[in-house]
Amino acid sequence: MRKKVWDNNCLPVICVNTGVAYNSAAEVESLLKINHSDISSVCRGIQTSAGKDENGNPLLWRYADKNLAE
Repeated sequence: MRKKVWDNNCLPVICVNTGVAYNSAAEVESLLKINHSDISSVCRGIQTSAGKDENGNPLLWRYADKNLAE
């Protein structure tokens, strides 16, 4: 199986709403169809949310390592 481009340069992210951890924002994009740039912007504090759950609630994201948000 061919490695994805983001496999070597990724920052793990967590969906605060669900507690589910992902290897990267790009992985979330491929699985949930939420723009990876929006997820990164939420993790960096530029946006408040990215994507919505099945009930229409905004999804909150953070880096798995809290020190990366600085």
